[in-house]
Amino acid sequence: MLKITTHILIIINVLCWSSTSFAKGTYLEPEKFLEQVFNGNPPEPKKLWIKKNLKTEIKNILGHDMKVLRLRYWDDNTKRAWILEEIGRDKPITVGLITANGKILDVKVLIFRESRGWEVRYPFFTDQFKDTTLTAERNLDQKIDGISVTKPMGAFYCIVKLPVKNAENFCRFLLEDFNDSNQTVMLAPAQGFYSTPGYGIDKVRFAFILKPSKLIRATQILEKALKVYQN
Repeated sequence: MLKITTHILIIINVLCWSSTSFAKGTYLEPEKFLEQVFNGNPPEPKKLWIKKNLKTEIKNILGHDMKVLRLRYWDDNTKRAWILEEIGRDKPITVGLITANGKILDVKVLIFRESRGWEVRYPFFTDQFKDTTLTAERNLDQKIDGISVTKPMGAFYCIVKLPVKNAENFCRFLLEDFNDSNQTVMLAPAQGFYSTPGYGIDKVRFAFILKPSKLIRATQILEKALKVYQN
């Protein structure tokens, strides 16, 4: 139980510190999440008391103590469901996780209360955690794209005006409704980077990466998306 609890806490930490864009809301009520997991018949919740050894693990992972004495989970003897909250940048994010046999079966962002950070709820990000387990060193056994613990070598950003009326809607379109050979691009709406209301509504922020081939491919996808996008 300690190992799988450590596992889900690592994932919670990754999700909450990966939130960098815009929008907030309730994507799936916790009660509905449990009904989906257990086919409309969730079992009674059980309690995991946070004892000294688990408390130390939590602090090592999150960087702070978890301000609860126990965690609730639901178990039907084939799988467990957990509903946890952790602070993202400023406010808590509610996440639902399904585990079985020491592995993560699924991860869903249920409620996002931040003014920034909606991309972590999409399957392109959360699906990376499926079937993950822990190594002996208490690390995830799979690489999570976009998450790095190496020393940063620098970054370069630029703001670009696009031929769209609302850049945030276009960014959503790229993630939800468009792909080219099962690939798309993720952009940051630029409006949130300005203090003047309404400024930057038709702009996005590009982050240039180190591999020219990926940058070229991203521009090709963007060009195709703009051709089919309906303002």
